Amino acid sequence: MKKTLLILSACLCFFTSCQKKQELKPVNIKPITIEQDGTILTSDPRFELLVIAANLAEIYPFGNYNSDYAIQIQTFFKNHKDHALIKQLRKISKKRFFYIDYLMAFNCISEDFTSFSDENIHNSGKKYWKKHKDTFIQNFNSFAHDTNFEKFYLAFEHDLKHQLFHAQEYFKVNSSIIPTTNSILYRNNNQKYTIYCSNLFFSNRGTSIPNTTIIRTNPDKTNPYTKIRIQTNLLYSTIFKLCDQNWEQIKEPVSALIKTLYEQNQITQKNTDTDILIMLSDLLSEYLTYHFTKNEYSEEIQS
Repeated sequence: MKKTLLILSACLCFFTSCQKKQELKPVNIKPITIEQDGTILTSDPRFELLVIAANLAEIYPFGNYNSDYAIQIQTFFKNHKDHALIKQLRKISKKRFFYIDYLMAFNCISEDFTSFSDENIHNSGKKYWKKHKDTFIQNFNSFAHDTNFEKFYLAFEHDLKHQLFHAQEYFKVNSSIIPTTNSILYRNNNQKYTIYCSNLFFSNRGTSIPNTTIIRTNPDKTNPYTKIRIQTNLLYSTIFKLCDQNWEQIKEPVSALIKTLYEQNQITQKNTDTDILIMLSDLLSEYLTYHFTKNEYSEEIQS
């Protein structure tokens, strides 16, 4: 009798486990990509759904409501603003620099929206995602199906392609951005980049996360400040990744330096490893941008 109960219990556990896996139905949408001089510009459905969720949660820098596309989003998803994914995002947003951990999730979501691998998460973010990744991927997958995201994305496929052409035109006009970045960071000047484009960013300068640069799809081609910011973002995304990979070696001296600077300026705020990594990457990318491109950008700004 006891043996029978154990077998039944094992079968029940196996059935329950399979049932949970089957609950995550795949989403079959392919990214839209175009290439410009070796740089890949892409609209990825996983990334687009992440920023749509942030847009619905009305969280900066994702709250761009001025475009026709953003208005369509507010209309299409209006009945899902209290979805579990949106609630989880609002909770995450209370963290300092939340968008780093949030956008990093995009690199961990499988192409069919059914699994989450934290191998691509930066070291300082692993603690958070180890605890929350299962709930997150369930919410993310259900949000895609509950909102019929596949229908929305395919309906706007032409518009998304058109947006990428705007980004492509930007890099044609500002063709020095990629070669300059390579000349600063690499001996091999043929390093390739993938840049994720979305028109849901409020900021014209875009943003960066480790090894990932994000821009608006229609940056101002004639504004030298925008060019500087995109240049800095490219540097930042690579520097953050390099610092994170070597964090154990640099953590002690960098943390001590930040602590000394805070004490000298009577700042009492405590910093996590992520905070320090962000400050270090910001400082280095700003310095490198200024040091290596000051003559070029100074002339553009003056003119």
